[in-house]
Amino acid sequence: MTDNQLAVSNPNSPLDQMLDTVTDDPGLLKVFLDALEHPTPETQPFEIVSTGLKVNGKPDFEAWLKFGDVLNGLGRACAWAVGDWINYGEDRTDYGEKYSQALSSLNYEYGTLRNYSWVARCFPQDQRHINTLSVGHHMVVASKDIEPEAREEYLLMAEQKGYSRDELREVVKGDMPGDKWTTLASGEYTLEEFTNLVIAKNLKLNQKYRFSVRAPDKGDDGKAAL
Repeated sequence: MTDNQLAVSNPNSPLDQMLDTVTDDPGLLKVFLDALEHPTPETQPFEIVSTGLKVNGKPDFEAWLKFGDVLNGLGRACAWAVGDWINYGEDRTDYGEKYSQALSSLNYEYGTLRNYSWVARCFPQDQRHINTLSVGHHMVVASKDIEPEAREEYLLMAEQKGYSRDELREVVKGDMPGDKWTTLASGEYTLEEFTNLVIAKNLKLNQKYRFSVRAPDKGDDGKAAL
């Protein structure tokens, strides 16, 4: 058997007749073998079409389950891909007005596109926790007031503690100065005692605390009323 021939079991079958044709032509043979190695979408058990999912034939459970993994990955990556696509077009100054026209053709609200673009710029692809956290988690920490190192710390915390997007938002809000008031028990404290009280209660030193201060009377050792 030569290098350009394939072994066949039934020379009279339609498949074998086709093989006889392609093995006579090295170019056709390469196309045929490539098609076997990389099937076209029409030969796949599932296709994504504009109206939903098209099923070809009767796929077995393993094929169905495998395509579910594909859909899961697409779902996680979709918002990021849209953001990257917008930013690439924006960076291509030679696109001109065609860039804006292309954006208007998408079935997204302007605010959504703006958010996808912003979060994609904030997090390069190697810094995205797409296997464990949603794009919504990343949006929570994609604030100009949060340094990149702190963003990573928040995302790692969300992974470790299993925070939902809303739970992570509450944590971030609690760490932002001025966003939350904490009431402490009334009493008289020196600055050192007040600091120790905050630490003991596991509170944040950069939070606002609601208290009133009166000037110490003589002999009060510098203590202020809280």
